[in-house]
Amino acid sequence: AALASVPLVSSGKVLGVLTVSGREARKFSPEERRLLESIGNEIGVAVERAQLLQRAQDRARELETLVSVNREMVSSLDLQEVLDRTLAIMCRQVGATQGFICTLDEETGELTAKTFWGERAFPLGRVWKMDQGIVGWVARHQQPIIVDDLATDPRIVGSQGPALGNNSAVSVPLKVKEK
Repeated sequence: AALASVPLVSSGKVLGVLTVSGREARKFSPEERRLLESIGNEIGVAVERAQLLQRAQDRARELETLVSVNREMVSSLDLQEVLDRTLAIMCRQVGATQGFICTLDEETGELTAKTFWGERAFPLGRVWKMDQGIVGWVARHQQPIIVDDLATDPRIVGSQGPALGNNSAVSVPLKVKEK
């Protein structure tokens, strides 16, 4: 059996590998090797362009979402209305089936659910303590978290997500400056 493998190169970076093979033993000629290398380079350039386009499209969607959220935030002075509209935009943008926003009471260190979108898993006003569940973890560490499997993640004690058909979650802190 014969096999030839060449890197897919663009801008001096390897982006993948092109491999061709045949059932019969044979030697690839110098012309075939140059052709495969040339094709590998062309495919590398195409892959790089496709990746750049995808990143640009992702960034455009991101900016579109930010503009929409910003528009909603300045369209009303009513905090509840801003939270409701912003959450709805974000959930629709990422294809979520539900979402909620909590605010932190600095004096008590408690996080309270202020708005909900989608099928409600708990009543508005539910309270979490710092380090309790994913909400408390995100608030304590001031870092976003992605949970790929709600049923097995130890930070999601007692989550009703799987019972409602949700298998994953993303949670991000709402921050101003370092607060």
